[in-house]
Amino acid sequence: MNDNNTNIIPDTNDQPNNSNKNKLLAFVLKNKYYVGLVIIILVIYTWSSLKLKSLQNNFQNEKATIINSYELQLDSLNIERMQLIATTLSWAIRGELLRNNKEQISQYFNEFVKKPNIVKLQFINPDNGIIEISTDKKDEGTKTNQYLNINEQLVESDSLQSNFITPITGLNHKIGILSISMKNLKK
Repeated sequence: MNDNNTNIIPDTNDQPNNSNKNKLLAFVLKNKYYVGLVIIILVIYTWSSLKLKSLQNNFQNEKATIINSYELQLDSLNIERMQLIATTLSWAIRGELLRNNKEQISQYFNEFVKKPNIVKLQFINPDNGIIEISTDKKDEGTKTNQYLNINEQLVESDSLQSNFITPITGLNHKIGILSISMKNLKK
């Protein structure tokens, strides 16, 4: 009889899980108001986090645009300032050339190159293209044909430095070319 009388034992693994679901459902139904508030708070928190991240991205983009704009304006102002300085220095050099006083020009160059970001100054003879005076003494006496045909101020820039080339004119003809090399003010 023992063989015929088998007891079927129900699977107890499903009961605790089912019981937990029933308890959770009963809790949610019993506390609908509080559960709804928690869900609303989670939705609002998620929305505000996404909005904040979006605002931060917009802020960073606007900040980068403004910084870039002001850097361009600053570069433009620096170029204009250096053009004015190059023009003024060319007038002083013109006066000394008319008096045939090249020693004074060399002194101007030596004082000017001590200023921040000034790399090199050169005086080029327009008749033969020889660099007669330079703050870099190894350049003196070398020949260049690069700027002999300019008739007005020229600015050349790359990522590292800017060159301001200014013709110096006498009464009837060009008597010299001033070249000022300056480091760019980059961050």
